[in-house]
Amino acid sequence: MKKNESIEMRIYELLGVKVFRKMAFKFRDMLVFPFFISLPKAERKKLLYNTASNYNIGRVDSLEDVKKFRKQLFINAGIHIFGLFVCLPNFLKIVDGTASLSTIIVDFSAICINTYCIMLQRYNGIRIHQLIKKMTPKYEKQKELIKEDLKKDVELLVDYTYKITDTKGEKTDITFENLIADATIEQLQQYRKYIQQAIQHEKIGANGLQQTDISMPIDKHKIIKLELKK
Repeated sequence: MKKNESIEMRIYELLGVKVFRKMAFKFRDMLVFPFFISLPKAERKKLLYNTASNYNIGRVDSLEDVKKFRKQLFINAGIHIFGLFVCLPNFLKIVDGTASLSTIIVDFSAICINTYCIMLQRYNGIRIHQLIKKMTPKYEKQKELIKEDLKKDVELLVDYTYKITDTKGEKTDITFENLIADATIEQLQQYRKYIQQAIQHEKIGANGLQQTDISMPIDKHKIIKLELKK
């Protein structure tokens, strides 16, 4: 961890960010308690703290889970920054001395809560960054192993090209190397199943049997498909 990040985290801790986090989770637990009252305490705790949410990373199965949670932290921080801007008009009234007592109490409470929420997101962000840094070498090694296996399988499909088709039916050529270059482990595992299906597809065709098209969705709007070279 960088020295400045270590100092920053220490400042947040001195300001009580850990206490605030405990209070926030306790408040959350109280709010949802009526909905889970029938569950035993151990199961209720497992459900609340092992399920991914805005402020809880939940169960981590891969580096991608951690990266997704880091993105959520940025979204949360943005929401609370917006909350501070909402408080600005009343804060200006407080500075001018024209705000009522109730406005002062509500506005300062909102400013305090949003400020601590932003600090908490930053505090968690530093910790998540360190976790990603720690997990990355093993993750990249696993990716390379899967890529090597994929390349061996792809060598059996030299008579095919890869086409990406969008929802409009437009096709784009792509090499398999480019397809897997920036893929996640989850995507690589899906590609491996796809290639294995394609190899089986090739064997069926070699035996003179009827073949079926092999395609796989890449995202919500695109699929990848093997086509015989002309």
